[in-house]
Amino acid sequence: MSSEIRQRKNVTKVGASSNGSSEQKERRMANVKQNESTDKSFWYRFSRHPLGISLMCLTLIPILLLGRSASAGFPYFRLKNPEMVNSLLPFLKFRPSMGESDARQVLIVGTMSGGTRQVASDLSEKLGLEVDHELSDAQTYFVRDGSVWWFHAIRYLPKPPAKTIAAFCADATFNIGFHPKFYRSGICPEDIAWSQCWAKECFDILSNDWGCAASNTCQPHFAKVLHQVRNPAFTVESLVAKFCEGGTLPAGKMKDTFVKFSNGMFGQKHNFSEYSCIEGAGHYVVEYHNAMIKARQDGFIDAMFKLEETSTCQVAKLAGFMDESDCLYPPNYVQIQRICSVPENVANTPMKAKRYHKVNKGKIWLNWSDYEGSKHGSTLPKGDKTLVKAIRQLMLDLGYDPDQNRERIERQAPKATAPGIVTGY
Repeated sequence: MSSEIRQRKNVTKVGASSNGSSEQKERRMANVKQNESTDKSFWYRFSRHPLGISLMCLTLIPILLLGRSASAGFPYFRLKNPEMVNSLLPFLKFRPSMGESDARQVLIVGTMSGGTRQVASDLSEKLGLEVDHELSDAQTYFVRDGSVWWFHAIRYLPKPPAKTIAAFCADATFNIGFHPKFYRSGICPEDIAWSQCWAKECFDILSNDWGCAASNTCQPHFAKVLHQVRNPAFTVESLVAKFCEGGTLPAGKMKDTFVKFSNGMFGQKHNFSEYSCIEGAGHYVVEYHNAMIKARQDGFIDAMFKLEETSTCQVAKLAGFMDESDCLYPPNYVQIQRICSVPENVANTPMKAKRYHKVNKGKIWLNWSDYEGSKHGSTLPKGDKTLVKAIRQLMLDLGYDPDQNRERIERQAPKATAPGIVTGY
């Protein structure tokens, strides 16, 4: 009996001790929670509240999933993994992802300062197409429908020796619409502007792309290739305004970046290092367009259009978007037919370089005499008209009248300044 009583007492004591320790733990936990609740910030509590979580999701989903460009939204879901999103949210119906070598609808080539940025913008904004300027990486940028890029003209130029390409890629060149990362991503660290990795990537890309049309090895393939032109005389003026440095035209020289690219593309015929600003810009425009004219004659380019006379819908038609059998992505055909069937739509009016083509506003205005030898830094004999004849012939070949009043299309020269170099440049 006494032993049972002792055992029961012991059990009772153990139970009491257990209950006591549980109560103490609960009190301590309550104190901790109370202290934590007073220490937590508003953001901490908001981010864990159901309402806060809902609001954050509503804010982040448009950014992550619906961003129209790499700068406006994170392209990971839209460009690299749309199938995953479609399996979870089938109502979004994102278009399929595109690999590096997958065919695109259109490539548009045209000179620097030829209005290419305006055309890319109009195709994107007026027609909703995934077309961008000087980009072709379809897993990072919205270019699954095509690209507008002056430098893709190298596809239609003779391939230079490997040492020329290696020299071209030896160091970085900025602000001229070229970098290997614009072609493809994930090869080199993008937080480093240039490195041996980028130099190798540059060499590999250019070795494959330069002259690839003749061997039918271009990747990506474009269903349609268009040659965009702008009045060559205006283009030369814009290039001089953009790339001539050194103060005044007679003392000025074209920037090293321009000389590097022009020599790389057309160095077989010219040494751009020796040219004045007007000569450098003029010969670049002549050689570029003549090469694209030949590519069209050889069947590598499908059509040519004038920036000043062509509407966005007309460009889309030339590019095959309005032909159901030619359009690679069927929803584009439906969308563009709907937009372009309305005559009053702004996409049916001729494109004007209103927003993006202001580099030469009020700076340079050239007469034919300004292209002659000994003028504005030229080392050619006085009165030499080699460049004058070349540009006038090019204008005729492209359908422009070299003798028509050149104020007719885009602007008028300052009234206080005689034809020639605008004062104050």
